Amino acid sequence: MEKLISPSQLKLLHTLLSHTGLMEHKRSIVMEVTMGRTDSSRELYSDEVERIIEMLREQDPVDRMRRKVFYLAYELGIIHGDSKEDRAINRHVLDTFLERNSYLHKPLAKYRKCELPKLVSQMEMILKHTRESKAKKSVANVLAELGMQVDKSK
Repeated sequence: MEKLISPSQLKLLHTLLSHTGLMEHKRSIVMEVTMGRTDSSRELYSDEVERIIEMLREQDPVDRMRRKVFYLAYELGIIHGDSKEDRAINRHVLDTFLERNSYLHKPLAKYRKCELPKLVSQMEMILKHTRESKAKKSVANVLAELGMQVDKSK
């Protein structure tokens, strides 16, 4: 016998349906995923609800922006690795970074939908500045190796 949906999965499903504006289509989504077996989310099997959750996460703008913040943090070298243990550590490291450096000084999970675009923009600007600084240092190092001086007055 297959395992039925857990209370936490049901709560997450309803949250994601609300965030994506698909709550009114819940019954038809459930019918499609269960191939007509049921239209009730409470009767979903665990593997069925996981498929729906994955699909909804891809459409959820809040989740997409949070994933983008994680991606930018990886690009910046703030966080590393992709194992289960790394992800737990990375959440803590990123939250610590955001509490110190982000515009609202709070952990990622506390950012509301309306606040996330500005956080993403801030992280993109940090990455852009970091890449530009590295490029300038690289050019200066190459010129120094060639015995050429960099004119810093310009």
